[in-house]
Amino acid sequence: MSSRQRALIVALCVSAIAVVGTAIWALTYDSGSSSKHSGAGTASKAGASTTRASTTGGPSTTSHATSGATTTALDPSRLQSEITSFLSRFATALRGGDPTFLFDHLHPAVIRAYGPDTCLASVKRAIDSTADYKLIDIQRTGSFSWNSGTRTIEIPNTITATVEVVSHGVGSRVDLHLVWSNNRIDYFRNCTQ
Repeated sequence: MSSRQRALIVALCVSAIAVVGTAIWALTYDSGSSSKHSGAGTASKAGASTTRASTTGGPSTTSHATSGATTTALDPSRLQSEITSFLSRFATALRGGDPTFLFDHLHPAVIRAYGPDTCLASVKRAIDSTADYKLIDIQRTGSFSWNSGTRTIEIPNTITATVEVVSHGVGSRVDLHLVWSNNRIDYFRNCTQ
């Protein structure tokens, strides 16, 4: 075999490895959503999504990707019930100073993007004795582009929910991006805040 043939085989192998690696990366980040906002307002491991950011110190309106997680479609009434329950527990965790709950429900893409230490410090800063989250409407489920500040990750099966939020005593209405997978809801947050 000539050196030219060997070089061609090596180039093909490197290309194949790159394609497989990209496919694995895409599958790893394929179950979440993203946002162009940072801040609080979503239920999961990261924050806000759409073009509005929450000012509550809670999750931002962003959805998150899952890492090999199983995503199951829920009927609309169960989905509404699950989101309402999550938002209640999320607000209770913010009011009661429970960073474990807040950290545990960050979307895995958020923790990968910022690191666990930065995310834990961020959720501890989010504690707010006035926090409240009430579901107004579920708008859609679909793909969401979550931006960590350094890269954008496409997260499928993201739920967009309009939520009435009280943060530091101030009320606002925000669109949150949440991900339902493995029988739980995760949220997005900009952990640099």
